[in-house]
Parts: sequence; structure tokens; C-alpha cells
Amino acid sequence: MSNKIITIGIPTYNREKIIFSNINSLNKSNFLNNNNVNLIVSDNCSSDNTVKKLESLNCKNLRIIKNKKNIGYPKNFLQILENCNSKYLMFTSDEDFIIKKNINTLHKFLKDYNPTFASTLVINNGAIYQGKQKIKKISLEEFNSSSFYLSGLIYDTKKTKLIIKKNRKLLTADFIYYPHSMILSELMILYPDTQ
Repeated sequence: MSNKIITIGIPTYNREKIIFSNINSLNKSNFLNNNNVNLIVSDNCSSDNTVKKLESLNCKNLRIIKNKKNIGYPKNFLQILENCNSKYLMFTSDEDFIIKKNINTLHKFLKDYNPTFASTLVINNGAIYQGKQKIKKISLEEFNSSSFYLSGLIYDTKKTKLIIKKNRKLLTADFIYYPHSMILSELMILYPDTQ
């Protein structure tokens, strides 16, 4: 297990400009080093210069996984979880930038509450509420809206890896498009008092 409490995971495919801009903003501000955060980007065999651009950043807290062939979104997503060594993994899409000013609040929340999973966004009446400082247990009614979007989902890495090991065949089946929701469903069932 890494000494870092959180890793940010980003799956990507053919998004060299936006992901370079995203990671560069974190690297230039020294955000990763200053906030004890690691970063994993899993490139799903992009045909553009995604990997080359990211490698040019020389970011010591960045790990780039380069797939030799396109393995599809579910396997690319799971690969990030399986390669994470910190206590928590927070996903974001390659186009969603991290709200840097909220990282200290996130660290404190993770240490104080020790959740099995968390979501930084909830959809209420069709509107997205993101980054609010209201902390509450996710109800069954809110589960779908708080787990549908990848960005902002936070997983307890150790517990999640156990679920992946047990359910890998199902999570990588051709009819599965959103393994993150399936994993969160199982976490909610197995650990109902810790989300």
C-alpha cells in the first residue's frame, strides 16, 4: 500500500489535448506533490499522441498504463483499480478537471469517515450538485444518480479489489458498460454502514 491516501485514476482514449491540459494543470501547480496524491492514467491504445504528450510532462506522481490493444472501457477502468496502491482511488474522466481547492476537504473526509465508497456529486431534479460540503449517507433513491457518472467516484481500494477478484468475469462481460455502478452496488450491499 502506498503512503499516499488517494490516487486519482483517469481512463482515456484518443484525448491527447484535453488530458494533457488536465494533467499539466496539476503538474505545473505542484498539486500532486503538495497534496500527497498519486495519479494513474490508463491509455486504451490511443492512435494519437496521448502517451507521448503525458510522458513529456516528467511528472513523478504520474503512472501511465499503456495498453497494447484497445481492451474496452470496462477492462480499462478495472485496470486502474487493480494497479492502485493507495487507500482510496478517485476516478475522473479525462475531460473533467480536479477542483484543486477541495482536496484538503476530501483528505479530511476520507480520514474522518473511512468510507467504503463516496461520490462527490449527486443529481437532484435534473441538476448536478458537485463539491458541496454536505456529508450524508447515500440513500437507495440517490444511488443511481450518485453512481452513474464516473467523475468523483471514490473507492476503498482494498475492498474493491476483493469484489473485482470475485466478480471479474461478470464485470468484463460484453454486455457490461458501467462496471463502476455494479461495483458500487456490491459495496453498498456488503458494507451498508460505511458509505
